[in-house]
Parts: sequence; structure tokens; C-alpha cells
Amino acid sequence: MRTLVYLFLALSAQAAVLEFTGFEAGSNTDIYSCTGTYSIQSTVKYSGSYSLRVNPTSSANGNCQFKAWGATGAPVNLVSVPFYVGGRFRADTIPSAGDEPLYEELPSSGNGTYLKLNSAGNIVVYSGATLIATGATAISAATWVYLQFSHATGAGAAYEVRINGVVELSGTATFSTGTPVYSLLGRGDNNGHLIDFYYDDWYFASTVHPTGVTGAVVKVLTPSGAGTYTGFSALFPSSGEAAYQDVNEIPQTSDTTYVQAPSGSVASTYTFAPLGAGTILTVKAITIVKDVTSGASYQMRTRSSSTNTDTTAGDPGTSYVRYSQVFNTDPATGSAWTTGGVNAIEVGPVDANGTNRIRCTAAYAMVLYIPGTSRRHVVVVQ
Repeated sequence: MRTLVYLFLALSAQAAVLEFTGFEAGSNTDIYSCTGTYSIQSTVKYSGSYSLRVNPTSSANGNCQFKAWGATGAPVNLVSVPFYVGGRFRADTIPSAGDEPLYEELPSSGNGTYLKLNSAGNIVVYSGATLIATGATAISAATWVYLQFSHATGAGAAYEVRINGVVELSGTATFSTGTPVYSLLGRGDNNGHLIDFYYDDWYFASTVHPTGVTGAVVKVLTPSGAGTYTGFSALFPSSGEAAYQDVNEIPQTSDTTYVQAPSGSVASTYTFAPLGAGTILTVKAITIVKDVTSGASYQMRTRSSSTNTDTTAGDPGTSYVRYSQVFNTDPATGSAWTTGGVNAIEVGPVDANGTNRIRCTAAYAMVLYIPGTSRRHVVVVQ
């Protein structure tokens, strides 16, 4: 007699994801910086509720810039080579001539690295002003594709471009050895042609591309209840809703709704609605906070099971700023995330000194995951 034993195992992402976004905060809340002609809009998107649109005039620019997140939860330079990046891209207006940037990397010194789209719909790789290679596949207008790009640095550095998981370009070239400062979706310079580009579900990683990522999407989890800690008891509005409802709006509402530390060193964390089945590649915790009066000390807390992970203390200042941490593994286990692990996390603010109080207007968890059941292995027992 043979017995079939089904083992449901989550795939382990081997990549170290430094940052990711699906623009699901509904604004640039979870992004280092955006400038020029851009919008986080809900009309055209691949997944979720939002995507990035960059549609400047022929002589203008528009982009969003991405960094990693440091120990305090504040942005830091990417400082990772080789570098691996990917996500969904759609060009509703292709350049009428020449080519235009769709992705840029800015190092601390030397030439930038570019992916561009030419008038034939081909992907083009540049190192500074030097053309490295031009692809053969024509991307059709108003069609989502999955782009991936990786490269090392220096002379003879390997690079690769994939479209929908298939290698489009590969080889060696010379790329800047300068420390990567940030990556940019959109264009920071231009060749004078109209574009209309959309972006959704992007990641920035080191080591390798995350396993199975071409099937992944980004989902935002918003607070649905009180967590283990409830110290931020000063609420606005002060009646008519629970504390978690003052930090769960998308987009975030600044001083329209918030929670605030009343006095003393206190913390609040919030639970989230279940994610649903899927393979988890990485998780990001986000809070949007500010000082009530200058000189406060703030930490963001992410709680997994009984394990608290707090950022190191820092002063956010008197204007709202984002604090983020990316977790490629579950802090409670040191292993790959499971759906159950994600569904048990809590995120929230910590007032670290209790003198100059902290105000929090939003707390989210972002998840890069492949929807559906985990990979199934079948073992035949004789």
C-alpha cells in the first residue's frame, strides 16, 4: 500500500531585498522621494489599488527615488553591488524618436547606469552616455511587462536584462564602481520626448533576484485591531472610533487622524487583517510620525510572536516622516516568513523618552508575496 503525504512548504527567498513597493500607500508615504511630473494613481495598475505614473512633457522630468532603510528606520544609501532590480512596467506613450530613461541608478561617483526605452519599444542599456546594448523584443504600448535588471561594477562587469522572465540582454561592460546612492523609477534627465510610463510591484535587492518574483505582487496590510501595547492613548478624533482606526487610512491623513503618547515612555502596536495564502518573499514595516514638540526620541516596533524588534532611537522632527524596516526573514524564527507568521505581526510607534511626545498618523505592513498556496511536495511512502 502506498500513502501520499503532502508537505506544504513556503519557498525561501535567497535574495536580500533592500526595498520594495507596490505604491499601495496611495501616496509617496513609503518612498524615499518623488519629484517632477508623477502621480500615485488608481486608474491604471497591475495589482492592488495604486501604481506610479510618470508622464512629463518633452522637456521635463518625473521620478520616484528609492533607498534602503537603516537601523533607525530612516533612509540610507543602497550600497549594494552586484545589484538586482525588477518590477512591472507599462509604456502608454513610447518615445517618438531616440530613447528615454525608464530606470536610473545614481552612484556616489562615476557614471550612472540606465535602462531606456527607444522609439521601437526596445530596452536599451547605458553606462553614462555609453550605449552598452539594445534589445530585440519590442514592448507593445499599453502592455504590462515584467522587467529585471542586474549588473556588477567595474571593467568587465556582468549584466543581464530579462523581460517576463526571459533573458533579453546579457554580457559584460564597464559600470561605475561608485557606491550606489539611490535608484530611480522614471527619468531624472531626458532626451526631449514625451513619455507616459507606469510602474507597479518593484523590488531592489542584492545577491540574486528573489525566487519566483515574476509572479509576486505587493499588498498593504492596514491596522484592524489593538496589539500587545496600547500606550498611545491620546487620540484624534477623541471619540467615536478605536485607536487603530486613527492610523489605518490610505493615503495617510497627517493631523486629520492620529494617536499620540500622553506622557512617559510608552508604545502601541496594531494587528492586521489576514493576508491569505501565498509564498512570502519579504515584509516591510512602516510608521508615519512626528514630534509634538522638537527633541523627541522615537523608535518603531515590529512584533513577531513574542519577539520585539525596535529601530534605534532617533528624532523625527516636527514634520511627518516615514520610518521603515525590511525583514527578509521572520525575526521570531530567523527563517523564511510563513503566512501565519505575517498574520501574527504587529507594528507601531514607541515614544522612547516621554518628554517631547510622539504623534503617529499611520502604521502599515507591506508584503511582497506570490498569491496562492505554497509549493507542494509529494512524498510517496511505500
